[in-house]
Amino acid sequence: MSTVSGRRIIGVVSGKGGVGKTFVSVNLAAALADAGNRTLIFDADLGLANVDLQLGVDPPLTIADFLLGRNTIDELVVHVDNVGIDIIGGRSAAATLTSTSEQERRKLKSALVALGRSYNYTLIDLAAGIDVNVSDFFEICDTILVVLRGDPSSLMDAYALVKIVSHQMRSRIAIVTNAVSSSRDGADLAKYFADVTNKYLQFRPEYLGGIRADRTVDLAIRRQMPVYAVAPQCHATADIRELARRVMA
Repeated sequence: MSTVSGRRIIGVVSGKGGVGKTFVSVNLAAALADAGNRTLIFDADLGLANVDLQLGVDPPLTIADFLLGRNTIDELVVHVDNVGIDIIGGRSAAATLTSTSEQERRKLKSALVALGRSYNYTLIDLAAGIDVNVSDFFEICDTILVVLRGDPSSLMDAYALVKIVSHQMRSRIAIVTNAVSSSRDGADLAKYFADVTNKYLQFRPEYLGGIRADRTVDLAIRRQMPVYAVAPQCHATADIRELARRVMA
C-alpha cells in the first residue's frame, strides 16, 4: 500500500462535456482511497451533477442545504462504504447552484478548504467550460487537472479554459488524457496540447498520464462502481492506479 499523502485539493475540469471528467474524478478518488488516503469528492458540476449516479448513492442533502443555511457542510458528507470515499452531492442542488452569488461561492470555498483539512485529498468535480462557477474554484485548488480527449473540439475548448487561468495559477495545471488508443497516443496528445500552450501562452502543463479506452469502462459506469472493482486487470484500471501514484508523488 502506498504511503498516505498530505492534504491537497484537486479540481478536475474539462473544456467541454463528454470527455469523461466525472469518470476520472470518481475513479481517481477511489484509487487514492484504496492506497490508504482519506478522500472526499465534492460534486460541483452544477448543471449535470452525477458523481452520485456513478457511485450508486442518493445523498439526502446537497450543497443547496448548506447555501440556504439549513445544514453545515460536514452534515452533507455521505460515506460510500464499498468504495471507501466520502462525497458531497450536487444533483438536486443544480438549479440553486447555477445562480450562486460571489458571496455564496466565497462561503462555499471557505467551507471546503476547512473541511479539506480532515482529508488527504479533496477532489472537486467541476463543470465543463469556463463559467464563473468553474473558474472561481481554481484559487483554492492545489492542482487543476484538465481532462482531454483527442477530438478537436475537446482540445480547443480545453485551450480556451487554460487561457483564462491567471499566470499565478499556471504552475498548478496538469493534463490527463482519457479514452486514448494507447499510452503513446495519450502522451502524443498531451505533447501536442503542451506545444500549443507553450507557443501561445508561454507555459507547458505537466502531463500526469493517459487512460486507455477500455470496454469495461462503460460496464463499470452502468454498474455504478469504480472500474477496478469490475475489471481489476484491465488497461483502464492499470492507468488509473498509475495516475493515482503520480498524484501522490
